[in-house]
Parts: sequence; C-alpha cells; structure tokens
Amino acid sequence: MTAGIVGREKDDYMGGAWGPQEIKYWDLDHSIADPRGRASGAEACYSGGVVKSKGSPARYTPPGFVSGVHDRGHLIAGTRLGGSGVDPRNITPVFTKVVNQSAQYHGVEKYVADRVASGDDVYYRVEPRYRPGAEVPYETDHVVASSSVGVVHIVVKNVP
Repeated sequence: MTAGIVGREKDDYMGGAWGPQEIKYWDLDHSIADPRGRASGAEACYSGGVVKSKGSPARYTPPGFVSGVHDRGHLIAGTRLGGSGVDPRNITPVFTKVVNQSAQYHGVEKYVADRVASGDDVYYRVEPRYRPGAEVPYETDHVVASSSVGVVHIVVKNVP
C-alpha cells in the first residue's frame, strides 16, 4: 500500500469530493505476446450503500485462460460490486482453487460488499500482479478504505 492511496482516500473521497461513481478500469497492459493485452487494475467508489453499476457474470476469456484450470476472475466483482464481466480490463485468469477459497470470494469481495451495504463511504482498488511476460497474475493486491474502518490492505495469492 502506498501513502498516495491513503492520502487520496482521506483528502478526496472521505472529504466528499467523490461519491458513488462508475468503476474506473485501468488501461490494458500490452507487455505480453497476446495482442489483446492483460488487465492492469481497477478502482471503484461507493457511498450511501449505492452500487452504481449493475455488473455482470464473467464471460470474457482473457489471455492465459485454460479451461478446467482457470476461472474468469473479476477484478471488481460482478453482480455484488458492479464489475463488468465482458470488459477485458476487468477479467483475469484465476486458478479455480483460488476462486473457490474463502480468501477471494468470501474474504475480500464480501468484506467490500458488507462495507458498502452498511452505508460506509468506500474506496476499493484492485491490482493484479504479474511476473514479466506472464498472462496469469500470481496475486491480486486489494486496498479497501472505508469511512468506519479505515484502510485495509489484502493480498490474495493466485496459485494452482
């Protein structure tokens, strides 16, 4: 976690400059062989219990995805947090074991959804981390800043 995230959360978002907004997906990273590129990160702001976007199940097949090994993983969760399942900037290959563990779904996503549902002001950032040239992230880095709890930093490993 960087000081910039904490400062931004306190100064801009918690200060009222941000409200519920559309999810911001970062540009695709084209440093891999696949010309489609890979997801590089996303951030969202929620306020007053509002999830502004509707979201959708993951349908886009990202570079590196192997059927039976991976699931299509949202950076910002689909129906719970409004994340798109068809925007390539929001989908990464996630090992099925990781998706089915509580650390990913019940841990991070549920924590954010619960903070939003409680009416907290919430800033949420997700960033996949890749080894050079890899199409599958080895982990995702999550920063959740809420008005009642403060800043929580969670790293979820993506391993077979």
